[in-house]
Amino acid sequence: MKNRKSLLIKLSLLLSLWLPVVSCDTLEINDLNKGEEEDFFTTRESAFMAISGAYVLARRAIVTETSWALYSDVRSGLLKLNGPEAEELYNQELHSSQALFRTLKDWGRFYKAITQCNVVIEKIGDIPDFITQEEKNNIIAEAKFIRAFLYFNMARIWGDVPLVTKTSQIDAMSRTSEVNLLDFLITDLTAISAVLPDVYLTESGDEDFSSSITRATKGACYALLAHIHAWNGNYPLSLEAVNNLINLERYELHDLANDLSRVFEGNTIENIFVFSALSNFNSDFEYQDLNSDMFNDQVFFNGKLLSRIDPPTYSEVNALYSSSDARRTKYFSINDGTETVSYRKGNFPLVNSSFFRYSDILLLGAEATMVTNPSASEDFLNQVRNRAGLPDYVELDDGALEEAIFTERRRELYGEGQDFFDLVRFGKVSEKVSTISPADVRDGIIYWPISSEAFDNNALMTQNPFWN
Repeated sequence: MKNRKSLLIKLSLLLSLWLPVVSCDTLEINDLNKGEEEDFFTTRESAFMAISGAYVLARRAIVTETSWALYSDVRSGLLKLNGPEAEELYNQELHSSQALFRTLKDWGRFYKAITQCNVVIEKIGDIPDFITQEEKNNIIAEAKFIRAFLYFNMARIWGDVPLVTKTSQIDAMSRTSEVNLLDFLITDLTAISAVLPDVYLTESGDEDFSSSITRATKGACYALLAHIHAWNGNYPLSLEAVNNLINLERYELHDLANDLSRVFEGNTIENIFVFSALSNFNSDFEYQDLNSDMFNDQVFFNGKLLSRIDPPTYSEVNALYSSSDARRTKYFSINDGTETVSYRKGNFPLVNSSFFRYSDILLLGAEATMVTNPSASEDFLNQVRNRAGLPDYVELDDGALEEAIFTERRRELYGEGQDFFDLVRFGKVSEKVSTISPADVRDGIIYWPISSEAFDNNALMTQNPFWN
C-alpha cells in the first residue's frame, strides 16, 4: 500500500504540473517515469482515482481564497470584504499587485484541473477490461462536465481564454473567443447529457445519494447548460435545459422551516451539484485548506484580526428581506433590539459547496420566460417566493417583473457566488455598482485582468482591453 500510495502522490503531482504554456505556473521536473505512468492506468481503481483527482483540483480552483465569492458577490457589493484589499476591490482596481489580487488574476489553478480532465479523457479508454465500457464512458463524461464547468466560470471571469482540450497542446496559444468557447462547451454537454445517469447506485442497487449530488449527472449537465445559454442570451435554449431538468422529476425545493443547514451541507434533493470537500473520493489525494468558511475566516490588518467577510447591516437586511420572508431569519441571526446581524447561512463550513440548486434553476426559468411568456415566468418565480413565505408576485407591489426576478435571485442565492454574473446578464452592472460606469461596461470592465505570468513565453497572449 505504501508503494502504491507513493505512486499516486507522484501521479497527482504529474497531473498538476503537466500544464500547457497558457498556465502561469512554473513547471518542475518530477520523478514519475513513463513506466510508472503506464502501470497506473491499468485498473478500474485507477480510473476512479483519476476522476476523483479531477474533482479535487476543480474544487480547489473554485474555492481558493474564497474566489467564488470574491469574483461575484463581493465585487457586486452584496458581500462586504474586510481587510487591506477592500478599498482597491470596491474601486475596481483589479490590476492591484496585492497578494489576493495576484491569486484572483491567475488562471493557473483552473488549468491544473482542466489538464487533469484532459488526462482522464485521453487515458481512461486505454484501460483494459478491468472496467466496463459503460463505466469508461461515464468517467469520460464526468471529466468533460468538470472541464465545461471550469471553462464556463473562466469565460465569466476573463472572457476569451485559451481552449486546451489535449495534453499534447504545449505550445504557445492565443485566447479562444468566448463565443467559440461556449459553443464548444454546449456541444460537449449536449453529447454527455445522453451518457450521464440521473443518479448513481450503490453495489446493492440503492441510490447513492452522496455520489448523486457530488458527481456529474444529467441534472447537473442540464443546470450548466441552462446557465451557459442564459449567459449567451439564448433564452429559448436555456428554458429547454430548465425543462429537461424539471422533467427528470428528481429535484424539489426543501422546506426552509425545518433544517436550513441540510440545504447548504448538500443533503437534500434541492441540491443538483456540489463540490465535496470530504475525503470520500479517495484517501490517496491530498485535501488542503478545503474546509474554510469565508464568513469566519480572518485576516490580519492594522494590528487586528478581522473577519474576511463582514455581515450586512441591519438596514441592508431589512431592505432586501421583508419580515414575512423566512430567509431573513434563516440566512441571518438578527437581534432587533441591538439592530445587529451575523450570518447563519455561512455558519456551515464549506464542506459541500453548492453551485447548482433547484431554486436557482427555477429562477433561470423565470428569467428565460419573462419577455415571451410572463405568466409562466411568474409561476417559476412564485415557487421560490412561496417557499420563503412570500405571496405571489404582484407588479403593483413588487415592481417590474425583470427587477422582481433579479431581486429574488439576490434574496435566494445570497452569498452563493451568483450576484455579479446576474448583474451582467440583466444589464445592471453600472446601475447597481456605483464604481462602474456604463462606459466602463462598454470598455470591458466586467472581465478581470489576466495575470502577467500568463504572458511568460507566450507571444500570442493578449490582455483584456480595459486593462491594457
